[in-house]
Amino acid sequence: MKTKNHNKKTFGRFGILSFILSLLSMSLYFTCIGGKNLGEILFSYLDIHFPIYILSVLLSYLSLYLSIKYKNQHGATQGKVISSITLVLILILILLQLFA
Repeated sequence: MKTKNHNKKTFGRFGILSFILSLLSMSLYFTCIGGKNLGEILFSYLDIHFPIYILSVLLSYLSLYLSIKYKNQHGATQGKVISSITLVLILILILLQLFA
């Protein structure tokens, strides 16, 4: 009697993309060099005036969406965990800045 393995992960580009977007989102917002976020340094170099937390939240939501939609692909579970943690931490930091 054969048993089927329903949890078999497949290789796909969207699971890996979810993982990469979650890492990018976290690194843009939480990596500081000389008192500035990595995203602020990158945006000032490109002469773009846009709040970095909005971009980080958008990238995290996109990563979370991709990881839920393509949950059977490699990297999707890690992308979901990292993007969820990033969204919760950004929400906590925004709330702390509002009430401080």
